[in-house]
Amino acid sequence: MIGPIVIQDLITIDSAFATWRQPAPVGVAALQDIVVTADVRALTIPQGGTLTLFLDTAPDNDELLYVPMVTLGTTLAVGVATIKILLTQADVPVQRWVRCRIELTGAQPPWSGTLRVVASGNPSGGR
Repeated sequence: MIGPIVIQDLITIDSAFATWRQPAPVGVAALQDIVVTADVRALTIPQGGTLTLFLDTAPDNDELLYVPMVTLGTTLAVGVATIKILLTQADVPVQRWVRCRIELTGAQPPWSGTLRVVASGNPSGGR
């Protein structure tokens, strides 16, 4: 098992005051399976809204190549969410680069939250 790999260090985001910038992608070329932990410590979402965490991957660090590894993403709530992305079960297997992305649906901003996203994984057999 390789890890921990920090995808998003602990941060408080308030969309009323600033636009959240995605953290820089993390190189994970040595991994075939990853387990991601989203530690959400505080969250304020407009009524009727849903905040979703997506884990995107790409073979090269090019914006046009990133796609979600799990198509539906993970709905965020206060607490710890564990997301397993296995080579044999992911919608898109882990590629060379991974990043996180947050989307609000069903409501208009602002939203705010405090969270951290960390991964660990199994080494690949020959990539």
